[in-house]
Amino acid sequence: MERVIRTTGELEGLRPRGARRGIEHVSLEMGLREDAKQRLEGVLNHGLRSCGCETGAVFVLIGLVAQLGAVFAAGGRMHWPSAGECGRFAIVLVALGLAGKITGLIAAEWRFRRAIDELRLSPKAGRC
Repeated sequence: MERVIRTTGELEGLRPRGARRGIEHVSLEMGLREDAKQRLEGVLNHGLRSCGCETGAVFVLIGLVAQLGAVFAAGGRMHWPSAGECGRFAIVLVALGLAGKITGLIAAEWRFRRAIDELRLSPKAGRC
């Protein structure tokens, strides 16, 4: 569902996460300059769609690179890992993915709220 925002009060109403349930896209019709409107809509819509998966993937990739780096730091002597070593490594990767996902969600929420604050605190900024 798309939500058209015409006032800062309507935008402020989207601050709680529960108020955004079912909203997939917002359009700002608040008399903003086109460049400011596009930028703020982009930030808000990215925040609405964000699930943290990109950041989670980056954290997992860093974990894989760190494991590869540990193998090379050990002189490149590779051996078949035991079941316990594989299990521990899998647990570390899952934990890194979860930490990345949570970090991504927190960052998206922060950017979303910062965009709302930018419009609320400086209502004349970016206006035609």
